[in-house]
Amino acid sequence: MGSPSGNWFPWLKGELESRGHIVHLPTFPTPEGQNFKTWLAVAQNELADVDPEQTVLIAHSMGPALAFRMAEITDRSYRGLCAVCPFVDYSGMPEFDELMASFVEHDFDWAKIKNNAGVISLFAGDNDPYVSLERAQKVASALNVDLTVIKDGGHLNAEFGYTSFPLLLDQIDVNLNQNRARLS
Repeated sequence: MGSPSGNWFPWLKGELESRGHIVHLPTFPTPEGQNFKTWLAVAQNELADVDPEQTVLIAHSMGPALAFRMAEITDRSYRGLCAVCPFVDYSGMPEFDELMASFVEHDFDWAKIKNNAGVISLFAGDNDPYVSLERAQKVASALNVDLTVIKDGGHLNAEFGYTSFPLLLDQIDVNLNQNRARLS
């Protein structure tokens, strides 16, 4: 139930654009029309003219499930994927679980996702009221990648003071540079 103008999204867009990157910040339908198919259509339309090999997917909350599925179905690998507060299962909160169903009722092919996602970075708050640390750790374990846990970070959104996210920006820079070195 977020928007492109919320949380740290506009700040990150500005920071990345100031470094010369092209940034797409799509508006996904929510809560009306919120399902995997509609979100995938928006993402594919937004990224239609983008080279996946030069693209880092950055997603928050329900967004990582979409990003993982995009990595799973692509025929060309992405440069990287940064997932903030990732999960791929139900929360046990009925008001959210109905909105999540089409995103999480799927057997994720983690080997294919890891192969196609490029450099993967995962972030979670240790006290997130929506995505428990255990749920984020489950994703990290499935991908066999480290999870950066932020003390008292909550849902890493504006509600918890995250209108900027320098640690994420730093990690994007590291990932891009690591990936660039491997591509050279």
